[in-house]
Amino acid sequence: MNSNILQTIFKNGGIILNNDLTIKTDLKYVSSLKGYEFVEELKTLTIKKFLEVIEEKRLKAVELNCLIDCWINEGTIFIDLIHNFNDLNDCIAFGKENEQISIYNGVSGERITIKY
Repeated sequence: MNSNILQTIFKNGGIILNNDLTIKTDLKYVSSLKGYEFVEELKTLTIKKFLEVIEEKRLKAVELNCLIDCWINEGTIFIDLIHNFNDLNDCIAFGKENEQISIYNGVSGERITIKY
């Protein structure tokens, strides 16, 4: 699956993975965990480094019982650990606790700005 992850990220612009590296399909509201972000320009990222980061994130996602979010924006790849919530208010509260500027609505596909 690891080699297909990067292909899927390029094809779709991003991917959300369960902690066993299968694709997560049933999202409600998602917020990132502070301190677990990986950011690198694509032009400097090697396949080896990508696979190392994915394995590191997988192990931490198992430990924390969370998901892995990967996406590309303007030539940069982002890999985060995230939690999926059924309740919007719980997700917003978690986002605030983790100093996030927005959360993701997995139902509508939109980012929701957190108001402080």
